[in-house]
Amino acid sequence: MSGASGVLTVVDLKSARDLDRTAREARRRGRASDPPGDDPRPEIVVRKGRIHETADAAEAALLAKGLPFYARGDVLVRLAFGAKTAGVRRDDAMPSLVPATGPMLLEAFEASARFVAAFKLKDGRTEVRPVGCPPQLPAVYLGRVGRWDVPAVRAVACVPVLHPDGTIVREGYDPRSRAVVCASVDFGPIPSEPTRAQAEEALQPLRALLDGFRFVDNSDEATAIAAMLTAVLRPSLGTAPGFGFTAPVRGSGKSKAADLCSVVATDRPAAAVAWPPKEEEAEKRLGAALLAGDPVICLDNLETPLRSAALNSALTQDSVAIRVLGSSNMPRVQVASLFLATGNNLVIQGDLSRRFLLCHIDPGMERPETREFKFCPVAWAREHRVELVRALLTIAQWGRSVPQQRPPLGSFEDWSRRVRDPLIALGLADPCASLDTLHREDPEREAAMEVLNEWRRAFGDRAVSVSDAIVEAGRDGPLRGALDAVAGGPGGINPRRLGRYLLRQRDRLFGSLVVRQHRDLAGNSAAWAVDDRRVSGFPGSD
Repeated sequence: MSGASGVLTVVDLKSARDLDRTAREARRRGRASDPPGDDPRPEIVVRKGRIHETADAAEAALLAKGLPFYARGDVLVRLAFGAKTAGVRRDDAMPSLVPATGPMLLEAFEASARFVAAFKLKDGRTEVRPVGCPPQLPAVYLGRVGRWDVPAVRAVACVPVLHPDGTIVREGYDPRSRAVVCASVDFGPIPSEPTRAQAEEALQPLRALLDGFRFVDNSDEATAIAAMLTAVLRPSLGTAPGFGFTAPVRGSGKSKAADLCSVVATDRPAAAVAWPPKEEEAEKRLGAALLAGDPVICLDNLETPLRSAALNSALTQDSVAIRVLGSSNMPRVQVASLFLATGNNLVIQGDLSRRFLLCHIDPGMERPETREFKFCPVAWAREHRVELVRALLTIAQWGRSVPQQRPPLGSFEDWSRRVRDPLIALGLADPCASLDTLHREDPEREAAMEVLNEWRRAFGDRAVSVSDAIVEAGRDGPLRGALDAVAGGPGGINPRRLGRYLLRQRDRLFGSLVVRQHRDLAGNSAAWAVDDRRVSGFPGSD
């Protein structure tokens, strides 16, 4: 980072509103007829054919002014409050990142610098006069993708950022995590080397907060606490699993449990995404929330099974290419959001079943909305947020000295070390216990198991082509039903869809069964067989 951008790293960014107020004061000074000597803005000389020099000087003035512009991957963004995003419900006081526009930059440049130009008079003398910001300058600056000198931003944090080495950043821009910390309150002292007794004491208010929820199992309470701890640590975590809150009936407290994570992390409800059934539309809404840098994103009240290739990538990759609403561009942005999902009998499908941890809530009554609680957990969390955040950070600090408790969860090794291991060491159940249930109950896996079992029953060790398998399945019977479920359509079983399905499952183990492809290179055709490792004696078989 250059010296210019280094200025921004020490600017006090308590809120973007403070910086906006400074800009408004500068604009008022600009409208007044004060002499140039009383105008603190630096002077930028506009020269014909030197727009690149003007852009360099305007950027330096922008950074010196401390206005909160950042590079969000390939997009120039500005920190704002109350931004509106199509398909995303967000609290008006929630900080977020909005793409910079030409008018936005024009205003920022005018607030940051005085533009002047030299004019030749009739008598041959040259006079320097004030001029407006060159109208083409914002577009020129927006076109400098990859060459902006503004800091890169990965996350928006409303809590102190705790690094793995115990370092805490409480406000401003943190160059290490590339997070903008907008903490609006003082969270007080957090012990750097807490004892186990202090960590156990910190756990008590968290368990008390969840006292009114009827969890099915001890691991469900652990999952809820892990979700809150993840929400607080997310700005400094490379990746983190998603958390789902499910119940058999409405009014069980799923949304409240999800809101607790966001309230602790941001003091506001989570940015809620209405998840549409079409993958492309869902991907655009997800992209809008990711571009905004929302700390917590909730897919609320899902009524259909959750599956999404875009969400798969967002959960396990540091950065993803996103679809932007109203644009054909697919910029790449870094991911530092915690993903939550709620629904009645929530179903997580496919690869997402290993990326989400499920918290089961069951009030054990027909109309749980009629229950009376001792207190509202969300309201209590907002009132005692400082205490809760301090407790979570104390547990995280203590967890740095905890030995590994379980083999790390694939793709989430850092999360396992900083969230899962400390909670298990404190005596809580494993928050990852739900993964076994999700794996067994994954509808895609169940469908694949049925196809492989019926294929094996019908053909044994014999390899057959897709067309022969369809003929053998006939119009009725268990094989027909299994193939119809994965490749059926209005005209019956689609051979192309069935071939693609088998190709996706090739060499993947389901219990003891595995799909093998046998290719006839001469005839350029493929045949398929289902092998049983227990029978065939593959290496490593049971």
